[in-house]
Amino acid sequence: RNAWRALCVAGLFSWSLAALASSFVHRAPMAPAWRSQRSLRRAVPELLTLAESAEDEALDTEVDANFKSISPQDMAALQLQLAQTEGDARKPLQRLLGSIQKAMESRMAAVTKDIEALMQSSGNIEENIRECLQKQESVLPMIAVLQMNIARARKAENEQLERALTFLYTTINEELESKVPMVNRVLSRCLSTEDAEPRRELLKAYFAEESEEDKPQLMADALLGLVKEAQEQKGQKGFDLKGALMRIRDVALDVGVAQGEV
Repeated sequence: RNAWRALCVAGLFSWSLAALASSFVHRAPMAPAWRSQRSLRRAVPELLTLAESAEDEALDTEVDANFKSISPQDMAALQLQLAQTEGDARKPLQRLLGSIQKAMESRMAAVTKDIEALMQSSGNIEENIRECLQKQESVLPMIAVLQMNIARARKAENEQLERALTFLYTTINEELESKVPMVNRVLSRCLSTEDAEPRRELLKAYFAEESEEDKPQLMADALLGLVKEAQEQKGQKGFDLKGALMRIRDVALDVGVAQGEV
């Protein structure tokens, strides 16, 4: 692991950050668009409303003040919503995403220093990563920098640098994912899986694993939470409530089958 630190320090920070705009949103979310929109009911809806009429400076100021409340899931949801929206309705989404980009870019220098320090650090790298993440106002700039530079390393056919950066990127994502309850992770995977059979296999594995938790109750509560989240999105532009509820119903049926086979 000392080797990957040296490789990263040698090649990462000489690259320009000007192409940050869409570098991290190309990665598909783990769940359908409506599921990724669950956090939009917090800071982002107000910002999106503001983007309909506010001057650029006022919008930029509000986005910067609320930047720590904007998650990777919010960004994925906004991008998906933009892709599903047509005509003039796209303009507020485009303006908001542009302001978020500015807020990210303003934090790039500090994030770059943190990543450089992380790569030069000694000791337990996983612990060092956790400490680094705790210092971040938002994980968005760090994810963006890593994704952009992984792509650049791949394009340059620098396999060693790509592996080093990918290790760091993967470890950060695993750390973030570990904070999500297992039942939520399982449901997120199910919602993004089209075929019933792999969904049921995943659910059977979840229920079969021994645990002191009341897994059927946790699953029932999580499914009810999904329904509530979907209903809260009713009326949002580009949102298909019927489709969301149908997807939840399909997964709920799979849950019943999986429980009966364990």
